[in-house]
Amino acid sequence: MGSTSSELEGVISIGAWGSRSGGDPWSYKPNTSSPIREILFHEGGNIKSIFFRHQDRFISGAFGGRDPRDRGTERRITLRTPSEYLKSISGTYGLYNRAADVILSLSFHTNLSTYGPFGRPSGSNPGTPFTIPMEDSVLVGFHGRAGFYLDAIGIYVKPLNPRGSISLGTWGGPEGDPFGFVVGTTSWIKQIIVRHDSNIKALSFKDGNDHNYGIFGGKNPNDLGRETIVSN
Repeated sequence: MGSTSSELEGVISIGAWGSRSGGDPWSYKPNTSSPIREILFHEGGNIKSIFFRHQDRFISGAFGGRDPRDRGTERRITLRTPSEYLKSISGTYGLYNRAADVILSLSFHTNLSTYGPFGRPSGSNPGTPFTIPMEDSVLVGFHGRAGFYLDAIGIYVKPLNPRGSISLGTWGGPEGDPFGFVVGTTSWIKQIIVRHDSNIKALSFKDGNDHNYGIFGGKNPNDLGRETIVSN
């Protein structure tokens, strides 16, 4: 399904999670400026299929759900558009009915709430979890693989502010001090300096204009590790 260049400007693809080979690839980047208002899916032990409806009543096709003997139960999430919008997803993938790495459960995260998890209960062979912590972004589409079931899912996102950027992450623990930097639209990260051993000791960066960022971490003078420089 096509989209105009202005609607795709700034859109990035993240994922997919799940199977790398099951089902057929699918991609949903609608050519409507109307936000996603409803998410409809079938679940029961895993996610069988999924499709989407927009505020202007534009509706996608169904992705997955090709097993006529295993349709599952229909669920529907209705967002309070335009004040509520999708930000990200999380879930699990793993073995279901001899199908490897299909999507077992899904949660949908908006700027106001979290819906889910839907699918397999967390206590019964919960599978491998995935999460996409994001800030300053809006989810505008989905992609993945699908056949009998929803085999894999990823997302398309763009900045809330057309001139802004997207924050993806963080992963790790709660300790230490926060850090962050943005190189701006006229430059790029050309070098990453990593100090490491059995873990990552410190990171620092250099942009295309030779501005330096960091050192982030590395406060233990007795455990600095060895330095590796990654350049592009």
